[in-house]
Amino acid sequence: MSHNFAQQPKHAPRHRFPVTSTGSFGKTIKRAFFVMLSSLCIASTASAQDQAVAAHYPPLMIDGEPDRPGLAIEIFKEAGRRAGRDVELTFLPFARALFALKGDAPIFMPALFQDKANDDLFLWIEQIESARLSFITLGAAINTLEAARALPSITVERGTTADVFLTSRGFNNLRRVANPIVSARMLAAGRTDAWLLANRLAAETWFNLDLDGSLTFGATQHEVPIYLVASRALDPDVTAKYRAALAEMKRDGAMDAILGRYERPGE
Repeated sequence: MSHNFAQQPKHAPRHRFPVTSTGSFGKTIKRAFFVMLSSLCIASTASAQDQAVAAHYPPLMIDGEPDRPGLAIEIFKEAGRRAGRDVELTFLPFARALFALKGDAPIFMPALFQDKANDDLFLWIEQIESARLSFITLGAAINTLEAARALPSITVERGTTADVFLTSRGFNNLRRVANPIVSARMLAAGRTDAWLLANRLAAETWFNLDLDGSLTFGATQHEVPIYLVASRALDPDVTAKYRAALAEMKRDGAMDAILGRYERPGE
């Protein structure tokens, strides 16, 4: 399946203006005026449409729930509204979303954990939240890397910050899966001993799946900021508009209000 992330309008809208002229010179001026006007219309329409990719990571980005699309998507869309931008969002698997973000088209992603491995690859527009990564179990808390290293298995989502964090520290007991839904079900079924993920994401996933048992969150192992990001092809003027809108949302409490709607007990 292919996605056109930079679709342009096929035709500029037609406008009629009372242009009065006589002779060939007047006709030339009239034609030039309409060419210029059409070009401006096309540029305006294209610049007002922002493309974005997302991956299903509740509560940041939630696929299939238009009334509760995820805190990062709500923040992104509200910032776009304040900036006078139209937003078109496409959900993809996480790895494909990142691949699209590395391309040459101007594309947003409503939420991405910032770490040193990808600092130079993307445009980090504004921090919207921070995430605390802990080892999650259904029994005794795992509070240290040493205790986690001794476990038979730990589940992480492939290519995520949790995966990079443990791999870079020499962990060889990792079970890499596609998404947090698989991780949660593996933990519930006793097919893994622990799960490393941001507390808020794990709590939301567990709640949505209505799984048995109460999650135990160990001590925080890693704290990482969560950003609204874009590809490096994004126009600087558009970047400035979003940054201004997000700053305004922080000042007037709109961002905190959105974050508060997505809190879960025990996270």
